[in-house]
Amino acid sequence: MIQKRKEYSGIIIPVVTPFDDDGKIDTPAIERIIENFITNDCETLLFGTTGETASIPQSAKTKVVETLKKHTDQHRIYVAISDNCFDDAVTAANRYYDSGVEAVVVLLPGYYPITRDQMLNYYERFVDAIHGKMFIYNIPATTHMSIPLEVIEKLSYHERIVGLKDSERDYARLEESIDLWSHRKDFSYFIGWGAQSLSGLRSGVDGIVPSTGNFYAPVYKDMYQAVIENNKENGERCQDISMEIANVYQKNKILGQSLPALKIMMNEAGLCGKKVLLPFTELPENEEMVIHQQTRHLIDKYNLTWI
Repeated sequence: MIQKRKEYSGIIIPVVTPFDDDGKIDTPAIERIIENFITNDCETLLFGTTGETASIPQSAKTKVVETLKKHTDQHRIYVAISDNCFDDAVTAANRYYDSGVEAVVVLLPGYYPITRDQMLNYYERFVDAIHGKMFIYNIPATTHMSIPLEVIEKLSYHERIVGLKDSERDYARLEESIDLWSHRKDFSYFIGWGAQSLSGLRSGVDGIVPSTGNFYAPVYKDMYQAVIENNKENGERCQDISMEIANVYQKNKILGQSLPALKIMMNEAGLCGKKVLLPFTELPENEEMVIHQQTRHLIDKYNLTWI
């Protein structure tokens, strides 16, 4: 069991959403994936960007959350909220709490550009309307807005806003965030920036949210423990392996290509199928073949195994 610095710290993996050939959520597959997370002391974020959240009907999300909480009662599950309609977002969040999730992870509504005061007002109104804990989720790649750190700092003192998940690629922002929150026991700072996982943990971030963990969670368990034990060599080895894996599905690809590519890798490992929902499409056969070959090379090179 990895040690934790705060109540909310460690590794939360934004799980892919596997689908069957009819486009329905493959619940047995997602249960198998999460079993790998549990074995490796990783927690689960459902229906985030990696989980194709914008493509899935709310009714299907609610049903899966209810099923998974029954299947994994002691495992912490977080659920992302990405609705543009405020009332729909609040309703979804409260249904998730009723199912027993640990917290919701809330994006800004992404349709309209809004001011920093409107961002502050949105989150203040949101947390007052829900029944449980929440994380703020900053991801300019999908919302096309960056939440200013001064807005997050103001929100961080609300008793039910327990942390930030930040996927913005900005070194100065990363350093300032560590200065603001690494000493705070009541507020946790997670990054969703795979290339900075090791350096971030060493510098004082509380946790990481690596999509690459879908393919191979043990590398992040080992990385986190290496930081706790100040084992520089092992930490760097884990970071190098994680980047080799990430490059197969991310390098020179936009999200519309990288998420289908990640499922191809997971298919090669026997974890789930390759089906994606619109607007995504499966990759061309020649590209898929290359990803399968590269994945097999990594599995053989590092003797990767799954439960």
